[in-house]
Amino acid sequence: MHDQDVLIIGDINLDYLGRCPFFPAADQEVEMDELNGFLGGSGANAAVAAVGLGLKVAFFSALGSDAAGEQLRGLLRRRGVADTFIKTADGQSSGMVFGVVTPGGERRLFCYRGANLALRGADVPDSLLRDCRWLHLNGPVFEVGLDLLARARRLGIPASLDPGSILIETHPDRLPELIALTDILLVNAVEFEMLTPGGSRPERVEYLLQQGVGRVVVKEGARGCVRYQAGKAPLFSPAFPIHPLDTTGAGDAFNAGLIYAVLNNFDETGAFAFANAVGAMASLKMGATSGAPESAAAVQEFIKKMSA
Repeated sequence: MHDQDVLIIGDINLDYLGRCPFFPAADQEVEMDELNGFLGGSGANAAVAAVGLGLKVAFFSALGSDAAGEQLRGLLRRRGVADTFIKTADGQSSGMVFGVVTPGGERRLFCYRGANLALRGADVPDSLLRDCRWLHLNGPVFEVGLDLLARARRLGIPASLDPGSILIETHPDRLPELIALTDILLVNAVEFEMLTPGGSRPERVEYLLQQGVGRVVVKEGARGCVRYQAGKAPLFSPAFPIHPLDTTGAGDAFNAGLIYAVLNNFDETGAFAFANAVGAMASLKMGATSGAPESAAAVQEFIKKMSA
């Protein structure tokens, strides 16, 4: 018996998002239509979505000893995510993101990770890992990711990794160490290109599979997603036709949806359709967590409606 369905490691931030008609060029100004603060961060986004779907979640992250940290703890609790495992980094500022979103839902983000960098692998005991059915790492600090993936592998806990572009940029030569310990690698199309040397799509996929990962899932936004696995044909799952308001956090919500589907024994076609739906629903409101579905039933109803 497991006390938790999924252990999630990742950032928690206060996101300040504004809407603007277009992205300005260098030395150009553009007026924002609005500016609001939201609960965000790759780990928090995934945790909120997972809890909404009904999973029991242990979320590990770190906040500063500041007013923003207290605010974020309150926002987490209001979304049903326990702050039990959130570390307080004394004397540090909590993470923040400043971003702009166009009318089409495209975004550009500027991240200050702050206290998020204070999380250590030692903060997560083996006893908690044993109590979880799944480990998910969303944009972790490299050393934390390597430690937890190695321990999860020894304990027989399946694991997924969404490295995020910052980790790929800062540790390009060491990413294979993480990938080799990963059951499901989750990347967007840009990150897929960053992770792999030049060549055709099949050659790039083979490069990742040869590193030992079980499955590679490439999230392609409005197109959908593609699953690659050794010995199997690629599986394409089309996106749902929506008009996104803000795609911030959609990929993190997708991750939560896929983990839910895997833990509940969906077939592959159903699992990726469900994950696409969770990501799509997260894109329909401003803020990374504002649109996260509040139940698995709501996701199934969305799929039914969009498929009619």
